[in-house]
Amino acid sequence: MKIDALITVATFVLTVTYMLTLFINSRICILNREIEAWKCTEMEAENIINGSNFTVIGRIEIKTIYWNYTKKMRLEGVGQQKMDGAYTYRIRSDGSLLYVEVCPYKTCKP
Repeated sequence: MKIDALITVATFVLTVTYMLTLFINSRICILNREIEAWKCTEMEAENIINGSNFTVIGRIEIKTIYWNYTKKMRLEGVGQQKMDGAYTYRIRSDGSLLYVEVCPYKTCKP
């Protein structure tokens, strides 16, 4: 009777430990993709602000909102497989608001 209880407790502890390990590892993988998407978004926003060409690494949505509430929108790389998405805002030198959303399908390189 004591051996059965001991085996049951040991099995329970090992199962819970295994489940927690799987959860933590999968969460790290998801977090890495989110960080990669955020990094790509920041790089593309800086490229747009500096006036240089941006690299198409996935779906890029660019909105420029002016003081009179007019919008200018641009989409690149529509229909690609995406990892995750991130967005950022920047205020340009002319006072307009720049919205950049990037959903990369591959890792971006600086």
